[in-house]
Amino acid sequence: MRFKNYFKVLLLTLILLLSFSINIYASESQNIHVFYNNTEIPMNPTAQIINERTLVPLRAFLEYFGLYVGWVQEAQQVVTYNDKVWITLVLNSNEAIINTTEKKFLDVPAQLIENRVFIPLRFFAEQFNLNVEWDQKTQSVLLTDKDVNNPLLTSLSVNKTLWVLL
Repeated sequence: MRFKNYFKVLLLTLILLLSFSINIYASESQNIHVFYNNTEIPMNPTAQIINERTLVPLRAFLEYFGLYVGWVQEAQQVVTYNDKVWITLVLNSNEAIINTTEKKFLDVPAQLIENRVFIPLRFFAEQFNLNVEWDQKTQSVLLTDKDVNNPLLTSLSVNKTLWVLL
């Protein structure tokens, strides 16, 4: 009887130690880099992979491109736009509204991570006419303009925030 209890405690301890080391490895391996036309987009915190999708911190990613960014605290809603596209989404919802009428499905919803709103990179990049590629070797996302004659970065004003309602 005593041997069984000792074995259970030892097994439980081993399981806890293994799960702790797996969590440490997972958090250290999330060193995802995002590049736009070969220039790294600075992000703090860094991009995260959730359900095999890359999520990026909303403000760092969108303001890098000079997009207008808004946050409605009461509705937990993100609004971002440029002169061509207006996107609205709600935290933890798989639905986005494009140009106030068109609904689109998100593989992964916008979510709060480390007290910051993270958004699905591919969805937003494609809405703003960017190509998205994944480089497995370097654990990097590579973004390029679909229309090289009208690049996203030069077609927008630099870093503007629309509003924040508390």
